[in-house]
Amino acid sequence: MERKEVFILGSGFSRAIHNDMPLLNGLTKLVVEKIEQEDSISKNIYEEYIKNRNIGNFEEIITYLYQDFPWKSEEEKHLLYSLYIRLAKIVTEVIKEKQETSVKKELLAKEYIKKFLNYLNDTKANVISLNYDTLLEDLSVAELKPIIYTESKREGRNFEYLQEIRYSKDIDEKHTSEENKVKIKSNGKRAVVIYFYNYDVDEQNFKSAIANFSDDKCENDLKNTYSTFKSLMKDKHIDCLNLYSIPIAYLKSRTAAVWAGTDYETYRLLKLHGSINWHYSATKEKTFEQIYLFKGSREERESKDLVPVIIPPVLDKTGFFEHSTIKSMWSEAKNLLKEAKKVYIIGYSIPQTDLTVKFMLQSYIPKDCEVTIVNKDKERKGYFRGLFDKRKLNEEFIRDDDSVFEGFVKSTMR
Repeated sequence: MERKEVFILGSGFSRAIHNDMPLLNGLTKLVVEKIEQEDSISKNIYEEYIKNRNIGNFEEIITYLYQDFPWKSEEEKHLLYSLYIRLAKIVTEVIKEKQETSVKKELLAKEYIKKFLNYLNDTKANVISLNYDTLLEDLSVAELKPIIYTESKREGRNFEYLQEIRYSKDIDEKHTSEENKVKIKSNGKRAVVIYFYNYDVDEQNFKSAIANFSDDKCENDLKNTYSTFKSLMKDKHIDCLNLYSIPIAYLKSRTAAVWAGTDYETYRLLKLHGSINWHYSATKEKTFEQIYLFKGSREERESKDLVPVIIPPVLDKTGFFEHSTIKSMWSEAKNLLKEAKKVYIIGYSIPQTDLTVKFMLQSYIPKDCEVTIVNKDKERKGYFRGLFDKRKLNEEFIRDDDSVFEGFVKSTMR
């Protein structure tokens, strides 16, 4: 296995690029507000078993509800598990509200965010996320918009039009991918090269790209190639399944044939604490059950019997690890860390309560690996030094500065 860079992202990463994203305490407050506004059995269970007993933050509450502690009666197990299902759905609603699609354009206008996304893609980086949100995935896909460039050149009497798919640019605005080339033959008077970020180009985009050509015959020839272009480029695009390095499937595959697009090699994303767009049955027995990718409200009906995959960062995750896919995902993360030459821990404070992640980092990051911490709490410098005692620790980006992540990207992502 080639040794690569590994990025470990916590909730501080999402907050660094989108100020509305909640940290742990903020998430707890928002979830509690929603459950207390309900007129439901879930609210009654919450008040009796959680509020009145002053059980901590969201992740601790989720663990308390999910785990079959030996002192729970059978009645309590079922009551508390039903509240776990409700709260997992509420946290999904809360996070989705905070990462509205309306902010994508604003975020992608920031050069350091685009630079970071391009770096992950161009280096085929390994990314371990400890966040439930899908902000990184949404921005990665949003970056692949159909931006079109044209250039013309004469080729003698016979010409061909080359439609070339370009998924990404580097920070110097140069195309970086040479894959997915499609040639469309034509008898026009010149050859036109059209570059797209994404295969998903509608006919208006296509025609706009050639609107400046004065040669009517050439323009007509190009317009006639649109249907051929769409046919040849079917399924060639990046989606979330290209990012996730675990065997998940689209939710619609439960009731219809499985759709499989063309794989595109980009960065690899392992979400060890689950994700608001992953759904499963949440059975507590060891299972090989499929995890499904939930894409939006159109699939609401098909997901009513499923639960978002939400794994709390607390001491005891044992129940969640009974799922074979989740277990294999953690195993893959371990393997990536063992081969890493550089590890970047961004916006994750490695809390003492999250022993699973803490022990994995201490056990499997190589001794000769450089560990860079990006964190705006400089009071944790001593804590990080203790965790990574015999490794080369870069403390340059541990400082009380809201723009520390931006500074890290600008100085490090070359």
